[in-house]
Amino acid sequence: MDAALEQTLHRCLTEGRASWPDVAVKEEVLVPILTRMLGAAGDLAPVHAADLFLAAASAAGDPTAVDVVVRETSRLARGALVGVVAPGDLDDVVQDVRAKLLTAPADGTPKILTFSGRAPLASWLRAVVLRAGISFYRSRREIPVDETEWLVLPVSMADARLEAARRHVAPALRAALDAALAALSPRERTLLRQHFLDGLSAENLGVLYGVHRVTTYRWIAEAKRKVLAATRLGLERQLGLDAGEVDSVLRLARSSFSITIERLLAAGD
Repeated sequence: MDAALEQTLHRCLTEGRASWPDVAVKEEVLVPILTRMLGAAGDLAPVHAADLFLAAASAAGDPTAVDVVVRETSRLARGALVGVVAPGDLDDVVQDVRAKLLTAPADGTPKILTFSGRAPLASWLRAVVLRAGISFYRSRREIPVDETEWLVLPVSMADARLEAARRHVAPALRAALDAALAALSPRERTLLRQHFLDGLSAENLGVLYGVHRVTTYRWIAEAKRKVLAATRLGLERQLGLDAGEVDSVLRLARSSFSITIERLLAAGD
């Protein structure tokens, strides 16, 4: 066995026994599980040894370890999923997470075995819970299908050029939005997907990214500002309109603007 791995295994067992004296899994059972989990850790020095011990013990079925993981998952879910899933659906999401964490599917292994110890177990569990909540939300959410209703609304045209451009607005708006979203960084596009498609608030995103909600609010605002600025420029170029006329087009499109963004973001998944 590699010396670094052997040293880390010893640290996991020593710190784990000290932190969780009631866990009764034998060393010969834990060592193969820990070895497998540490295989995903890369640099072994920073691992959270006691957390790895607890996760491995829960994978081995130790009742004490399983109870700790289950209780911690439930506790984290009640904070992380506020505003993500309805209160009445919370228990269903938690039960699903518990099953995936600790029960091996027919063609795989319990998800708890993918914990590598590079982050605290609580942070890792919070991320697992939040991803499960997002998936649940998206599976239940319905998006209106009519994104062109604004085209038939009465509007006061500034001049004949805007009237003539009216029938071209829908494809031009889509093309401009598409180009604007493509110009964003991968993180900005992901952030907008999480905000528009997954319905995550700045507070929810702050939990997910480990930053203050004010920071994620600024990220969202900046990404939206970039999309709007690029969309305006794209419409000016495509429709041959000046800035004031583009504003009229965007005011006309406002009722379906978010839906259009949602569709484009979903198409990029």
